[in-house]
Amino acid sequence: MKKILIIYVFIFAMMLSRASADVIKSTISIHAGVNAFQPGYTVPIALRIEVPENWYTYAEDPGDAGMPPNITLNAPEGVEIGAWRFPPHETFSDSVGTYYGFKEEVVLLNEITIPVDVPDDVHFKGIFHVVWMICKDICLPFQDRVTLTLPMASDGEAVVEVDDWDALLEAGGWADGEENAERAAD
Repeated sequence: MKKILIIYVFIFAMMLSRASADVIKSTISIHAGVNAFQPGYTVPIALRIEVPENWYTYAEDPGDAGMPPNITLNAPEGVEIGAWRFPPHETFSDSVGTYYGFKEEVVLLNEITIPVDVPDDVHFKGIFHVVWMICKDICLPFQDRVTLTLPMASDGEAVVEVDDWDALLEAGGWADGEENAERAAD
């Protein structure tokens, strides 16, 4: 009887979690810091996680409990990706413990390196699979996929920073935009 009760409680918790996730929305988006890529060079990228008001998501070190974002890249052979960098986190505490994370929005930074030997006139296409958790009174897991597509710069074409890159970084926890993000990389 006890096993059956535990199974019912587990099923009810899963249904409640799914119902809550249908109502509570947390979204992700992927951004490139440049308008095109050149073979053999790195491309700055940013993953933006948006969290509902008064909710938070976890930092790389989540604290006493929680789950940091898990990000994997499915990209063409030879593409390399660095380690994700997190901005300075906030500290949250309750009766259970202390947690580290971000309220409402966070932007994680990284770089991808495109191999030198890519064919001419191709587009880079990378699919990022992200699993993250948001919490308030309860915690809800989320997962999604986002795609980054970039054209190859033609011969002699300048690769330029996108207009809203610094604004994206500042909104996502990098207080001084690109300058702060570069210091975090060192």
